Amino acid sequence: MTSLEGKDLELFCKTAKTIFKKGHLTFDAILRFIGSKNHRQDRKTLEKLHKLGLIVKHRTDTYELSSIGRMFSMDQCEWFKERK
Repeated sequence: MTSLEGKDLELFCKTAKTIFKKGHLTFDAILRFIGSKNHRQDRKTLEKLHKLGLIVKHRTDTYELSSIGRMFSMDQCEWFKERK
């Protein structure tokens, strides 16, 4: 698995927090809830996260965290570390 660093990791943490709070969402809804400024670039990053297996399809157009994504977010993201 490729490592996530910088803006990709930050976007993943925001995405994980949003999915954890709201449930399964579409890419557009995720981008809206995290307050994305650059939709095209952030959408590519979300597709990269999907290819890495950190987020998976729930149904036809909604996505949720995979089990690996949940473990990774609890290990890497500050919001999840504070919840422990």
